[in-house]
Parts: sequence; C-alpha cells; structure tokens
Amino acid sequence: MRLGLLGGSFDPIHHADLIVAQYAREQLGLDRVLLLVSAAQPLKPGHGASALDRLRMVELAVEGIPGLVASRVDIDRPGPTYTVDTLRDL
Repeated sequence: MRLGLLGGSFDPIHHADLIVAQYAREQLGLDRVLLLVSAAQPLKPGHGASALDRLRMVELAVEGIPGLVASRVDIDRPGPTYTVDTLRDL
C-alpha cells in the first residue's frame, strides 16, 4: 500500500488542505493519504479547538472523499510529536 502523510493542526481544516491531499494522492499514485491531526497547536497555544474537536472536523471533511483518512496517531502519543515517531507508530 502506498501511503501519504499530511500533518497539521487543522484549526480549522480548509478546502485547500483537501485539495493538496487529493492532488498528492492522484499525482503520486497513493492508495491513501492520512491527515494527521496534531495533539498540540504550537502557533495557537491556549486558543482554538481541542485536538478531539479538530479530529472530528477532519473526519467530517474527508467523509465521502476516496483515499483521504483522518488519523489520530499524533493525538494518542503523549508529549511532543516527531515525524520519526509517527512513522514508527504507523
């Protein structure tokens, strides 16, 4: 399976995020693109939606879009999130 990863705080998720994910899936021949919702929001500490609310927004946004999947892998990991840890978890 060919898998793409697109991480972000998604607070909120934008139409452009979905366009980028779909374009990457199509152009790179990916089976899936995981939209990885970050646990923390480094640019908006103490503000914005909770991680679970942001995950739900992404789940609703990708509903019905083939190959795009919301992922909570970075939310479930305690402490800071590093790409190498995400890759190990996947």
